[in-house]
Amino acid sequence: MRSRIVVLTIVAIVIQIGRAQAEATTQPEPIELRVHPMALAEPALKARLLPSWTEQTPGNAAPLYFIAFSLVQSNSDSWDQKRSAEFDELLDASIDDLDAEKATRFVLPHVFELLEIAGRRSRCEWDTALKEQGYRALLPYLNHARTSANLLSIQIKLDIKQGDFDHAIHMLRSGFAMAKHLEAEPILIQCLVAAGIRERMLSDVRALIQRPNAPNLYWPLADLYGSRDLWPRIMESEREALFYTIPRLRHPDDLTAEQARKVIEEVNGYMDQRGPDPQDALGRDAATLLQIIRAYPLAREALIRRGTPAAQVDAMPANAVVLAWYVDGFQRRADAMERWTCLPPWQALAGLRRESIVHREGDDLNPLKQLAPTVARAYLVFARADRERALMQIVEAVRGYAAAHGGSAPASLDDLSPETPAPPDPLLGKRFDYSVEHGVVTLHADAPPGEGQRSEAVFHIQIER
Repeated sequence: MRSRIVVLTIVAIVIQIGRAQAEATTQPEPIELRVHPMALAEPALKARLLPSWTEQTPGNAAPLYFIAFSLVQSNSDSWDQKRSAEFDELLDASIDDLDAEKATRFVLPHVFELLEIAGRRSRCEWDTALKEQGYRALLPYLNHARTSANLLSIQIKLDIKQGDFDHAIHMLRSGFAMAKHLEAEPILIQCLVAAGIRERMLSDVRALIQRPNAPNLYWPLADLYGSRDLWPRIMESEREALFYTIPRLRHPDDLTAEQARKVIEEVNGYMDQRGPDPQDALGRDAATLLQIIRAYPLAREALIRRGTPAAQVDAMPANAVVLAWYVDGFQRRADAMERWTCLPPWQALAGLRRESIVHREGDDLNPLKQLAPTVARAYLVFARADRERALMQIVEAVRGYAAAHGGSAPASLDDLSPETPAPPDPLLGKRFDYSVEHGVVTLHADAPPGEGQRSEAVFHIQIER
C-alpha cells in the first residue's frame, strides 16, 4: 500500500483505539493539581513560550532541524530494549518520581542547541515533494521530530525537578517553536505530529506550574497560537494532493478514451495495496471494462444533472465520463468537509461527523471516495490542545488571585482579576464550569456533542498556602 494510505490508516487506527478507550470509561479521570499562589510576572510576557520577533534570525529552520533529527536517529538507533524502556519510563514519570540519573543519560546538548537555533529562525520550509508526488511523498523526519520533542520533554522535567525554571521555559520555547514550524507545511499528518508535540509541551507546562515559586504563565499561555487558522491550508493541501499524485485527474473531460482508461487503471493500481500485477494484464483490462460498464449510467446521469449538457456528455468517451464523475464525487465530498472547518469546533464537529458517514449515490463505485479528506477526529485532536491551554490559563489566573487574597481561591470566575480574565472553552464556545468546595477548585469542561463522557476535562486544584 502506498505510503500515504499506510500513514493515514495508522492515524485512523490510533484515533479509533483512543475513541474506543474513551467510550469504555463512563467518567473522566480528574487531573489533580497542587499549586502555589503566584502573582503575574513583570513584564507579563517575561517567560514567553514562543520566541519573540526580536529573538528570530533570518533563515530557513528546516536544514537545522534535519541535522538535529539525524543526530537523534543515530542515537536512538543504538538503544537496546532496556534503554528504550527507560526512555518510555521517563516520559511517563511525574516530576517527583523522575530518576534524575537516568534522565541525564538522555541529555543531548548538541541536539538541543540545534533545536534552539532552528526554533528561532524566521521561517521554515521543509521542501517536501508534495506537489511533485502527492500522496506518495515521504515524510521520514516526522518520527524523529516526535522523538526530539520527547527528549526535550525529559530535559524539561529534569530542569523542573532541579528547580531551574528559566532553563525549563527555554526548552519549552524550543518545543513549541518546533510544533509551529512543522505546521508551516499544511499536511494533515505533519500537523497531527505538531499537535502531539504541542500537547507534550503543555503537559510539561502543567508540571511546571505546580512547583513552589514557579512563575505565573497566564500571559505566555495566552500568547500561544490556536489551531483554527491551520484548517484552510490543511484542507486545500488534502484536496490538491490527489491531483499532485495523478496530475491527469485535473482535466478528465479533455482525455481520450485510451488516456482515460489508463488513468482509471492508475487510480485502481494506487488504491490496490498490492499494486497491479503485470502478469495479469488481461484480467486487469477486463476488470477495468466491467468497472466502466457498471459506473457509466450513473456517471452520465450525474454529470447531466449537475449542469453538463447531455450532448457534451454523450460526445465524451465513456471512460472519460466515468473518470469525470469520479473526480466530481471526490470534489463534492472534499468540499462538504472543507466548509465545516471554516466554523469553530462547537459548530463544526457535528457537521464533520455527519459528512464522514454520509453515503452518496454511487459511492460504492467510486474508488476516489477513499481519498476524500475525513477530518472530524483530527479537528477534535487540535481543539483539545487549545482547550488544555485555556484550562491552564484559568489555573494561572487562580494562582494570581490567590497571591492577592491570602491564598484563597475566587468564588467564581467573575471574581478573577480583570487583568486575568477566564478564557472560554475553545472546544464548546462557552464558559468552563467552576466551583469551589472545601477550598478545592473544580474546573469542568463538557464533552463535545457525540463524544463519550471520557472526553470531558476535569481539573481539581488544591491551593497550597
